[in-house]
Amino acid sequence: MPRLRKSARKRLGAIHIFIAHSSKDNRISKKIAEALKGEGFAVWYDEWEIKVGDSITQRISSGLQQGDFLVVILSKNSVKSKWVQKELAAALTLEAKRSMFILPVLIDSCEIPILLQDRKYANFRKGFNRGLDELLDAINMPGPIATYDIPTIPSREPSVQELVDSFESLSKDGLAARISTLPIEEKKETIIEIMDRLSMADIHEVSDLTYLFSALDFSLQENRRPSLTLFQVFFREFAFRSLPFCKDKLLAIVAKYLQFNSIQDWIRDQNLVDWFVSEFERSPTFVSGALNSEIVANLSPVLSRSHIDRIVAGALTNNQIYESWQAPPHLRRLFLSSIQLLTDKQRHDLRTKSLI
Repeated sequence: MPRLRKSARKRLGAIHIFIAHSSKDNRISKKIAEALKGEGFAVWYDEWEIKVGDSITQRISSGLQQGDFLVVILSKNSVKSKWVQKELAAALTLEAKRSMFILPVLIDSCEIPILLQDRKYANFRKGFNRGLDELLDAINMPGPIATYDIPTIPSREPSVQELVDSFESLSKDGLAARISTLPIEEKKETIIEIMDRLSMADIHEVSDLTYLFSALDFSLQENRRPSLTLFQVFFREFAFRSLPFCKDKLLAIVAKYLQFNSIQDWIRDQNLVDWFVSEFERSPTFVSGALNSEIVANLSPVLSRSHIDRIVAGALTNNQIYESWQAPPHLRRLFLSSIQLLTDKQRHDLRTKSLI
């Protein structure tokens, strides 16, 4: 039974709440929106706010700008929704400015976006009233919100779209030269535009988009050196988007940049090492097994003993890893550099699979 509460309108004034959700979850999403509205909050819910003839993008942008909180309803449907991904990315920028807080709501068992994984969520899986109480507690008494040291992203101008359109006609050297002339703010915009396009690509288009992956790689560099600032922008986009047909190619870019100390340190400081190790353990294909092996090997300077133990176990038990012909060289590099952390049994077992 929900606790009795005073009207939020009387106590807190006009608090604006934006609901980010998948249309496939309308039944529970609308119920949450109605419950918050009943508590006296000003609730932005797409069905109530977007009318026939309205620009969907403009109405959503306006709603986000007015919001004090973004309640993102996490489900198997929403984590695949391009609209929810865009709303989350915009909200993260606003949160960096301290003008909005993101409050995750979990309605079913789904893969939580990377940059929300360390946040407490309101759990509606154990009952609507219990979840609503948790959500109202967070709104009424907002505590510290996890934030990431990621630069604010400026709004994109049409010229960025035209710029990315021009990339297809350039040679690889011409592409590198063109992107090298861009100021860092334009590179940020270019990264987001490229990620937008990749997130909308279907499986048949990916092979024709090689130039976009090259452009993305060049856009992560300043003076031909990896830029932590630009990598942060890229990783935020990677973390919040569903990219089923491009993920392996993007993981290859992630692996390349995780060789650099400043990026390794940032991954450690943001508590993301554990996520990468979990992705290694779950590797579902030979390709992902190889890429995730390269990633954990490149992260060796920031791995703990427990991480090494988990990687050893994964390498020995997941056949998508130990049978992937590209994974063993990376794992041998990791295990030989960490040989002093391995037990005698681990060394013996790894030798049986030629991993040391």
